[in-house]
Amino acid sequence: MLERYYDGEKLRVAHRLDANTTGVAVLCRTAAAAGFVQPQFERREVKKLYLARVSGTIPWDEHRCDLSIAHASDVMKRRLSVGARVTCQSGQEARTDFKVIQRLPDNTTLVQAIPLTGRTNQIRVHCWSLGFPIVGDLLYLQDRQIGEQQTHTMTDPPMCLHAHRLTFCHPDCKTPATYQSPPPKWWVDNSEE
Repeated sequence: MLERYYDGEKLRVAHRLDANTTGVAVLCRTAAAAGFVQPQFERREVKKLYLARVSGTIPWDEHRCDLSIAHASDVMKRRLSVGARVTCQSGQEARTDFKVIQRLPDNTTLVQAIPLTGRTNQIRVHCWSLGFPIVGDLLYLQDRQIGEQQTHTMTDPPMCLHAHRLTFCHPDCKTPATYQSPPPKWWVDNSEE
């Protein structure tokens, strides 16, 4: 569609979301824009805010998780086809700030998650390692179990992880630009911060 309006331009993906994560994704229209935006993700300059609904009632109000993350197959010494990650001391540095927004009567908790590093599956792995896996996650299950599949089918309930807000330096005006996606239906708290 873009090529019809912009004379052959192709969208360039500036970053990626985990499979089944909803919300804001950044696509760049030109190579120059991608060359300006992508390094901001690599240098951890992009401010990200995710919304998640996790299993269990989290006892704390705020928490910084700084558990390192590694490939599960390297740590567990067995082949896992889904590319799962786990926390371990020998893994790569990973840091996520969590803030509880609401504890719900169905034994789930709504949290904001701010990843300060950018590891694959980082928020999902940190929630899982803390004992509060994300509702609907088919890979990181209750009781520290790892599932057999990573992606949902059209009939599976959604994974409750949503990229709510991203802020980065815009490639044209060179000032901070914030992009936000409305909270999904599973986010039952209607308050906006």
